Amino acid sequence: MLIPFRRYYISSAALRKAEPRYNVNDYLYSWVIHNITLVEEYVEQVPPVIPCHFELTAFENLFRFADIENLQNIQGIIVHVFPSRERSLDSTTRDLVVINQEKRPMLLTLWNEFEASEGAQLANTIANNNIIIAMRVKVTTFNYLYLTTRLASCLLVNPPTPQATVLRYGQNQQKIAQLIEEASYKDSTKLLPLPKNNDIISVENAVSILKNVKTVWIRGNTSLAAEQRSF
Repeated sequence: MLIPFRRYYISSAALRKAEPRYNVNDYLYSWVIHNITLVEEYVEQVPPVIPCHFELTAFENLFRFADIENLQNIQGIIVHVFPSRERSLDSTTRDLVVINQEKRPMLLTLWNEFEASEGAQLANTIANNNIIIAMRVKVTTFNYLYLTTRLASCLLVNPPTPQATVLRYGQNQQKIAQLIEEASYKDSTKLLPLPKNNDIISVENAVSILKNVKTVWIRGNTSLAAEQRSF
């Protein structure tokens, strides 16, 4: 079994060019282990810091990727874990509240194997202030703005990376507890703060842009048609 963050000697693995949407960083290749691959653990007492740099998206920029298949990488501290829910006979989910250095809470929904593995682990160790890097997660507007796993997603729990070591909230625990109590993770005023001027487009331009993207900021005047009662 390959254990996260440990190192191994691996020989006779297949090397192939990775699909761009599955890239973790600028490394262009992926490795495939098959039945003739030899694997031996490189034993060391303290795992080294992972040298690669993860391209992470700031929470304030997530709206740019809402409801499209442009999967994103995020990092944050797990500050609350909800109970698992059974969606169907063979489908379960678990919602997590993750917060980053912007002090902006977001919901991250884990599906199926992610719920059973990392979800259970994070629920049982919530007091540890676990840090996660969630790679290739989808941004959706189903609950204003939140994140959800896909088959291509990957969760790293407490990864030994330089980026993770600086993410600690220490003295801000009281403030974060207040954000959880206020359910800020589903408050549109906190999830979707006022956009910058260059993010706002006209209604006319939005009509053409919406052919390629699902979510935009528009500026215009609203009116209610006299005979149209539905919003």
